[in-house]
This record gives sequence, C-alpha cells and structure tokens, in this order.
Amino acid sequence: MNRSKYSRVAALLFLGLLIVPGGPGCSKAATEAPIDAAQEVPTIGTPTAPTREAAASPGREEGTGEAKDPPDMGTISPEVESLFNLGVEALQAAEPDFELAERNFRRALEINPYVVAARYNLGVVCQRTGREEDAIREYRRALLINPKLEAALVNLGIILYEHGESEEAVKMLERAIAANLENAMAHLYLGMVRLEQRRVNAAMEHFGLAVEIDPTLSRGHLELGRIHLASGKGNEGKMALLQALRSGTLDGPCLVDMGNLCLGANFLELAVNSYEKAIELGSGSAAIYNNLGVIFRRQGEYAKARESFNRALETSQNLTSVFNNLGVLDILEERYEAALTNYEKALKINSDLTGTLFNIGLVYHLYLDDPKQAALYYRRYLDAGGEEADQVREWLWAIEETLLEQELSAEELEPEEVVVPPGEESPPVEPSPPAEASPPVEEIPGEETPPPDTQ
Repeated sequence: MNRSKYSRVAALLFLGLLIVPGGPGCSKAATEAPIDAAQEVPTIGTPTAPTREAAASPGREEGTGEAKDPPDMGTISPEVESLFNLGVEALQAAEPDFELAERNFRRALEINPYVVAARYNLGVVCQRTGREEDAIREYRRALLINPKLEAALVNLGIILYEHGESEEAVKMLERAIAANLENAMAHLYLGMVRLEQRRVNAAMEHFGLAVEIDPTLSRGHLELGRIHLASGKGNEGKMALLQALRSGTLDGPCLVDMGNLCLGANFLELAVNSYEKAIELGSGSAAIYNNLGVIFRRQGEYAKARESFNRALETSQNLTSVFNNLGVLDILEERYEAALTNYEKALKINSDLTGTLFNIGLVYHLYLDDPKQAALYYRRYLDAGGEEADQVREWLWAIEETLLEQELSAEELEPEEVVVPPGEESPPVEPSPPAEASPPVEEIPGEETPPPDTQ
C-alpha cells in the first residue's frame, strides 16, 4: 500500500488527553488567614499586634429578634488575651494544631463572647478543618459583632459561592468592597461569581481591579487569561497566564488548571512549566504525566514522552488514555506490533473505546496491510458509535469491495472438474486469467486538523 497517499490519515489518530480537575475554587487558602486582635476592620493576611481595645457593639444576637447590649467590657481581660494569643500561635504554627487553637478560642469566647477576632478565627479553624457549616455560623456571629469585618465577609462569601449560593455570596463580597474598595480578594471572588453567571464584562472588571490592587494575585491573572482565551484573544490570554505563573502564588490545583488551559491553547512550554510546578507542590498524578507525554510527543521529544507515559503507568494502570497514547507513539516510531499491544491493553479496561478501535483499524489498514483485521475493528468502531462514522464507513466499504473482488478472483482460479468417458484423455483446463487487482483508495477524505484529543 502506498502510505504517502494516506498521509492525512495519520492526523486522525485519536489521542488520549486527560483534563485534570482544576478551575474556579482551586485556591482559597489566602483568604483564611487568622487575625491577631479584636480589631475593627482587619486586613486579610496581615496580622496586627495584640490589642486590649474593646470590641465593637454586637448589634442583634443571632437567633433572636432583640438587640442585646454587650457587657461592660472596658478592656479585654489578661486571661482572654492569653487564651486568644495561644489560639493564634497554634493556628499560625508551621504545622497548625487546629484542636488546640479551637479549644483556646472557645475558652476565650466563654469568658467574653464579644471578642470578634476570636470568633472570626474560630470560623477559620472550622473552615480549614472542612466544617464549613460551622464556619458559616461563626463568621455570621463575628459579623453581628462587627458588620464591616472584611475577612469574615470575604470568607463567608467564598463558602457561599462554593456552595452554589451565588446571590448571598454577592451580598457578602459587595459588603466587603463597600468596607474597603481595595479588597483584592473580594474583587477576585466577586469576579468568579460573575463569570459563573456569564456576566463576562463584570467579571473582567473585578479581575482587573484585583490584579491592579495586588499585582501578585496570580489567581486574578489566571482568570483573566481564561476569559481572553475563551474570547479568542490568544495573545492577551498568553500574557495573562505568563503573569500568573511569574507571580508564583498559585497552588498545585490552580497550576494544574493553568496547565490544562495552556495545553488547550497549544502554549506547550507554558503548559509544561505549569504541570512541573504542580508536581513540585505535590499535585502530581497519572493524568498530569499523561498530558506531559502528549506535549513532549507533539514537540518531537519521543524519549521524554515515553518516560512521562511510563511515569503515568507507575501511578495508575487503569488510565486507557495512557495506553492509547503509547500506541500513538509506537506508530510514530514504526513499532506497529507494540502499538497493537498497547491498544489491546486499553481495550481490556474498556472494550468500547472508539478512539482506540479507530487507531487499531488504522494500523491494520495503513501499516500492516491486513484489510480483514482493519474491517473487523472498523465495524466495532461503528457499533460503538464513533464520531468519525462517515469516514470509517467509506473506508469499510472500500475494504469490503476489495475483499469481495479478491474472493471472486480466487474462485475463478479454481480448476473445473470435467467428467471424461473412460478411455478418453482429460483435456487440460485453461485457468481463467486473474482479475485485475483493484487499486488502493486514492484519497481518504478527512480534515487536516485532528478531532479533539479527549476520548
């Protein structure tokens, strides 16, 4: 078979690309900073020195309709201050002791329930330990004491946003911005809510304000990059993503998310940098190694691609995309039997993988010149509902027509049995001339651009 006539078919090999979880909500730790005092309006992430100032008026007590006056506090007692400081130390330790922090904050609040910083920090403990309903309750109590407590407003807005309560989240975040127009985190998460609501212009405005206020806020640059790419503005998107990476404050899941965006936009070097930094931060996975292998293969670095795919298999033996991608790499290196072995491993995990069935059919069709096996896998592909059904159906018809002609030719070549009366010689049988071999398919229609890489 003349393979040059099928050069475009190689572009149709189905690739297995894994989109690793990421996206909005991948980083919120920066907003959970404890505060070090019963201050009126604390700055997120910037602890202040302990103070003995009186707490603000509590307003209405939660769960009641009556406004209750706080006790005559005058100053925070030394005992409350000591318990509070012990709680902050436990919470800010290199390895936070959440149980100790919570115990000290609760003891301080038993003595004086109006120490707003202790109430807020108790909410932080609950949030960091996954008890978000408890965190919501404590943040609301802190806001009863100080309605302008930015940190509580922002954290409460984030939790509500992640729980799908967008309208309530907007109220909290807008209150935080009203208290401080330069609250970068409030702008960031308000932008994320607006993006979820498909109010793209409003989202861009808030993301722009967030990074203007705090240029090191990587997440803001990341979200701006996401919007630019979705709007077809590749250059602007790339610049925003570069800034996000340079800022250096993205956590592992956000770096994975960024790697996915860059890979989808074919910013391959930026994708590699994002994935490798995510691995350094402990967010490595079989899916990430698979995607790195895809990138290296696209760059022609086959040895690095194979190494990455093997690393993926060391992490998990159940990812069909890895076996499929090894098969594609084997084809590029003209190791066709090895390709079939990897494809069959993928089919053992899932026998209806249309992309893998397609690829096996191509190997038999184009490289091993085995039309019967090619037809077998093309039929399985069609039965499984593959997206390239029209193209495969054309190939299958051409193969079946060729096989039928070959069968007819073989039948014509069989010697005919002639009954001759006794005593007479049997005349020689003239074999029929062989049928002219049908020419290969001259053109296989198909787009130059391969179908999506996901299976």
